[in-house]
Amino acid sequence: MNAVREELLWNSEVGDWSSSELFARVRPEDIIMPEQDKRDYEPILWNDLCSEFDAQYMNTWIRRSGLTLSGEFHSFVEAWSRDEYNHYLGFRRIYSLFYGESEAAITERLEARKPDFRVIDDFGRDEFLLCAVLAYDEIATTRSYIDDTEFYGSLGPSAFRDWVRWLVADEARHFMNLLRVMQGRHAHRLAELPAVLDRILEIDLTKDSYEATFVLDHHGPQFSEKMLKGCVETILSSVQKVPRVFHQPEPVRPGIRAR
Repeated sequence: MNAVREELLWNSEVGDWSSSELFARVRPEDIIMPEQDKRDYEPILWNDLCSEFDAQYMNTWIRRSGLTLSGEFHSFVEAWSRDEYNHYLGFRRIYSLFYGESEAAITERLEARKPDFRVIDDFGRDEFLLCAVLAYDEIATTRSYIDDTEFYGSLGPSAFRDWVRWLVADEARHFMNLLRVMQGRHAHRLAELPAVLDRILEIDLTKDSYEATFVLDHHGPQFSEKMLKGCVETILSSVQKVPRVFHQPEPVRPGIRAR
């Protein structure tokens, strides 16, 4: 991300970091976790692992859409995609440490799934709608990872505590950047946001399965209806407080095609 665009978006206090480096010296025998807890946590960890991996599919979907994207949204996607891949590497390493499956085998299982974006096609029509569905996902993920902080902190090695703290910071930054793009580039459409978010919430609560779309992956006890409704309320209350930081009109750039 170049220096000009970085100034337009919400800067993280954490900075660049690497999941791979953080967990490089952690061994399975270092982890303090009862076997029953490990088994119980497997579906939650697998869901998180899949979602972070699937950011790659979402990125490709956006790139192939042919949409005209603002410079700020393009900058967001570039940084977001990098961060989510780093998160995926962390979850993959943790899953391998917990369950003894090689990272190569985990990747093979992930790649065997096929994404189906038809459930969110309506939100891929323009940048504002993309911002809405991504913001909903990012705030839900932020809250879920905050709830996981105590769990990861109890595992023993300090790498887990550092990792989840940086994970939360990244997801919160993504959320704030999306609000800034909406306020800075799409303020004239904010009146549409309540109805858009109601539709996103309805789909999330009623769909039968997750189709590797990165967004709307909210299965499991941590994603209660109350929690997800709270995410909608947070977006609506927060977006009005975000300053319009884009003082100079910027030319939009055409949608980026997949390489």
